[in-house]
Amino acid sequence: MRKYEMTEEQLQKRAQIIRVLANAGWQGPQRAKAFERGELCIPEAVMEYRSETMDIESAYVAEYNYILLDAHEKSGRGIRFAVYFKDRLETLLNLIIRLQDSSTLTDCKKYIKELLQVFPSNVYVAKDEEFVELTKSLSNWLEKQ
Repeated sequence: MRKYEMTEEQLQKRAQIIRVLANAGWQGPQRAKAFERGELCIPEAVMEYRSETMDIESAYVAEYNYILLDAHEKSGRGIRFAVYFKDRLETLLNLIIRLQDSSTLTDCKKYIKELLQVFPSNVYVAKDEEFVELTKSLSNWLEKQ
């Protein structure tokens, strides 16, 4: 979406995501400049966090009001999941900041289970090339991955 196509609420959410995550040590890639110039950017905000053991990317998709998270160990093993946050952006951002302390994919999966408790019916995980709603039964599958 281009900057001028976004509602004021979407622009405020984008700014909040960037501000909160930047304050927690996340970095914004260069594409933010393209967004400010009015170029088409989907997702509208991308932030990255790198630790010694994990790389995490957060992407805000304004049109559908969700954040996509991609967490990978340095070995390459990883998981992708999306959270539709409705009016609970601050709650989600606080949980994302806690995620950055995950040192392994196992830690990250525990965090996803917590997300499921806070955002029931609004967490989707990438499985076999598509996103599926994470349910309690599917979270058992997640543990085995």
